[in-house]
Amino acid sequence: MLSREVYTDPLLTPQRCSSRCERQPRSYFMLRKGKICACFEDVLDMTKYETSDACYLLCKGDTLKTCGGNYAVEIYKAHYCPRLQQPANGHVMQNLSAAWFRCLEGYRLEGPNVIFCDTSTRQWN
Repeated sequence: MLSREVYTDPLLTPQRCSSRCERQPRSYFMLRKGKICACFEDVLDMTKYETSDACYLLCKGDTLKTCGGNYAVEIYKAHYCPRLQQPANGHVMQNLSAAWFRCLEGYRLEGPNVIFCDTSTRQWN
């Protein structure tokens, strides 16, 4: 198939594919056939696959967006912020652009309970 990091998602959107590829993390991700997501480390990996601007298939999870075509792919450059470490006396839950902090019982949070990431600079505020 396309690579060993290929996923079929019945509710595919560019955001869901990006989130899936963030787990590796990979620098690029690709959408195909409206339901296939693939993750890549660099552009050289993608030169093995056909690219086209014939991306007409709607995303299964968001019919206002396209997710490639039958013989065409949409390629995105991923901009992930670094994973945050769990605090010593609490938890952090993180997605692509925000992180929420929570303390264990008996501890008090100092500072904001939510921070945001600028994905263009890959920096947390």
